Amino acid sequence: MGWIKSKYTGVRYRESIAREYKNRPERYYVIRYVNAEGKKDEEVIGWESERIETNYGQQNINDMVASEIRSFLTHNIRMGIHPQSLLEKRNMEKSDQLKIEEEKVQAVEEQTALEKSNVTFEHLFQVYLVHAKENKKSWADDEGRYLFNVKEFIGKRLAKDVTTYDLEKMKIVLKKRGKSAKTIHHSLSLVRTVFNKCLLWGEYAGENPAIKVQYPKIADNDRVRFLSFDEVKILLNELAKLPKVETHDLVLMAAFTGARYLEIASLKWADIDLESGYINFLNTKNGRSRTVFVPVTVQNMLSGRKPVS
Repeated sequence: MGWIKSKYTGVRYRESIAREYKNRPERYYVIRYVNAEGKKDEEVIGWESERIETNYGQQNINDMVASEIRSFLTHNIRMGIHPQSLLEKRNMEKSDQLKIEEEKVQAVEEQTALEKSNVTFEHLFQVYLVHAKENKKSWADDEGRYLFNVKEFIGKRLAKDVTTYDLEKMKIVLKKRGKSAKTIHHSLSLVRTVFNKCLLWGEYAGENPAIKVQYPKIADNDRVRFLSFDEVKILLNELAKLPKVETHDLVLMAAFTGARYLEIASLKWADIDLESGYINFLNTKNGRSRTVFVPVTVQNMLSGRKPVS
């Protein structure tokens, strides 16, 4: 079927032989106008059942809507503004929609970044600890360093507010308390690692203040100091006064076995032979098991803690 002129200038349509709309053949609209180069141009508006963006929002296509779009374009051509064609109009609308979507994504990213920058260092450490428990045999060492050397200084602080100066002060205080250079070094390294890992995992958005800290030098000949027997007795007597007997018993085990916290925490009753006085440590730092004889003091403590079968 040929083209039919509408009552509006430059608007025409043809009727479909296969499609119906409102109980009659559906119309397919095009518009004609003189473009900015002075040449006649023709563009497709579309089918009646389709909707198109106009100055009054989205509307179904008809004679009047097609005429309004044509008038909009010819006005722009006369004034030298854009869009000057339906194709350009549609591309601009797509571009505007893309910008809106990009702005939405950016807003979500900025909000997420804000939320991740408003977390405490305690939160970051707990995120790190979950990963460490799955991947590090020495995770308990990290937990101990955090609890005894780091938490009081920056645990409750917002991670974004922790500064290099805060860590320098922590280093000074720990040194005054008699902590070794190695202990301080490991504690600062833990802070640096927590920040780095959480940045890598997207759990934190900010800077790592531990990067610029001056780490204490560890001399190759640093002497490891062991407690004397009398010092152990004094320590155990003081720990016995605490409400939690677990701390006393843990130190007692460590003092008489030389075991690390993780080795003790990993023990099962099947690893302990109270009759013979032997303990089999399976989860050791080097991965090899070892058997240790324990004195009666430790045997008695373990007997008192063993559940009744």
